[in-house]
Amino acid sequence: MSASPLDRELMKFLWDRGLYRKLLNYVVTNVQYRRLSTFLWSYPYQIFIDPSSRCTLQCPFCAVGTRSYPKPMKDMPLAAFKRLMSELGPYLLVAELFIKGEPLMNKDIYEMIACCKRYRVFTRVSSNMQFLSKELAEKIVLSGLDHLLASIDGATQASYEAYRKGGDLELALSNMRHVVEAKRRLGRSNPRVEWKYIVFSHNEAELDLARKMAAEIGVDDLCFVPAFVGDAPLNAAQEKWLPADPRYRMYGDAGANLEKTVGNRQIEDTCNLPWMSLSVDPLSNVQTCCRCNEPQHDHGRMKRAFWRVWNGKRFRDSRRYIRDRRRVENDPTNLCSTCTAKSSLNAVLPFEFEKSLIGYPELPPR
Repeated sequence: MSASPLDRELMKFLWDRGLYRKLLNYVVTNVQYRRLSTFLWSYPYQIFIDPSSRCTLQCPFCAVGTRSYPKPMKDMPLAAFKRLMSELGPYLLVAELFIKGEPLMNKDIYEMIACCKRYRVFTRVSSNMQFLSKELAEKIVLSGLDHLLASIDGATQASYEAYRKGGDLELALSNMRHVVEAKRRLGRSNPRVEWKYIVFSHNEAELDLARKMAAEIGVDDLCFVPAFVGDAPLNAAQEKWLPADPRYRMYGDAGANLEKTVGNRQIEDTCNLPWMSLSVDPLSNVQTCCRCNEPQHDHGRMKRAFWRVWNGKRFRDSRRYIRDRRRVENDPTNLCSTCTAKSSLNAVLPFEFEKSLIGYPELPPR
């Protein structure tokens, strides 16, 4: 397993701004990952927090959308969020404020973002854009959000609602437009507005139309994302969702082993998430990553002392499974014992646009 190299540009950025605790934590975290230590002396520098596990849409491959999510669908209380940030905020570089649900359904999301910014943490939100308005668009700009992912998978209502069941395309586009206009009106460069378009077979023919619409609205980026329809091998019902263009397929030939790529380059079969990141659901339960759905996958609760969770048996086992690649040791309560997903977490420079963990295909310039 190769180690992630230290990002010298990031280190200089943190040093120049006097963010010495973040810098030291970043260095120590990477050193411990290189050694594949199971007991850590550092904090995670990236966190995934689910402000809400609720959503009104019914997307077919989403546990929340199909109402099969086995946990209560709740909003995270603002007090719990602030308590979490008071402990981890001084060390964090990035806060991803979304996992399973629609984060903008939590009325406190704007204060959550502002709380992250007080700790000098880069913030990103992914939204289906059904819960904004002209007034709230201005509020999200003023919150200090760095990056807004607008998940809109189609350029016509017919193709959009094939996956985003219950969604209104015109409402989503209008709300995305409101954010762009609010940035201009307030003279702000952030949040960076990215239209994230998941490519399926039913919307594959609308990519050029989406490019035209994105240019008219004035978004900062339009990214076409390969659809994830389940772990390989796929059945016929799953296969029918996939586009014909191989650039937008994250699976190998004929549904072979799952492949995640950046461009056409395969990501190395390694994961550093249990060393550098953690996920927290609205009830303050902690997991290693967003693939964890079942309550049995939880590694503890943030209401306990953080170090008792971070260096508890569950997290140490996750690091050991990855370190030793003990795929024969099937622990049904720990996904890291059998996980075959290829992922590699990288720090995000606070001033730099960052791609998702899956990675996007390289596209010709618009």
